[in-house]
Amino acid sequence: MYQSLSYVVNMVWVTQPFINGALNASLMTRMEELEDENRRLKKMYAEERLKSEVIQEAMAKKW
Repeated sequence: MYQSLSYVVNMVWVTQPFINGALNASLMTRMEELEDENRRLKKMYAEERLKSEVIQEAMAKKW
């Protein structure tokens, strides 16, 4: 079964960093850092969104 050239190039590009163990560990560490930051930002967004909703409700009742 033959694969298209773009498929093969894509597979090499995606898998090449994972061939080298040191680079793989570095990428995994970076990915974990980004996941932690993403969780922190999502939590921060949810808290700010909740504050905004509380303020909007208070303002609506006040007028």
